[in-house]
Amino acid sequence: FPVTIRLQLTKPPIITNIMCCKDSKYNPIDVPIPMHLINVTPLLRPKLINSNLLAPTNEYIDPEQHTSTLYHLRVFFIVAILAKKKHIILPAFGCDFTFANPVPTIISMYRTLCSQYRVYFESITFAIVDTYLGESHRSNLYPLFVKAFHH
Repeated sequence: FPVTIRLQLTKPPIITNIMCCKDSKYNPIDVPIPMHLINVTPLLRPKLINSNLLAPTNEYIDPEQHTSTLYHLRVFFIVAILAKKKHIILPAFGCDFTFANPVPTIISMYRTLCSQYRVYFESITFAIVDTYLGESHRSNLYPLFVKAFHH
């Protein structure tokens, strides 16, 4: 399909070749799987409407930050499509306590992009780290992503 892309990122995506040598239970696999890692940096602690990252109505205060984040997420899909990849593994882009992006907004953006680009992939997978920082602090990212994508 014809695609014209002009990326205007503050930092270009970093594409690294890696080899997956273990399965999901960390057991060695017989034949390593070549993979490409695309690294795009999320916004660092943007100003949000609500300080609770998981608040259902949370959003960026600055509309340009919303647009910028959607653009950066789109890079994962476009780079994978241009590289003719049939499988993509996506991160919980900035949904941790370090970067502090609004989880519901990121999930909503991903839902839109997955719907738009799913025809180009055999599988779209999310790699979600459910951060545990003691009894009173748990990100609960995994259940939120499951709920959003498995209804």
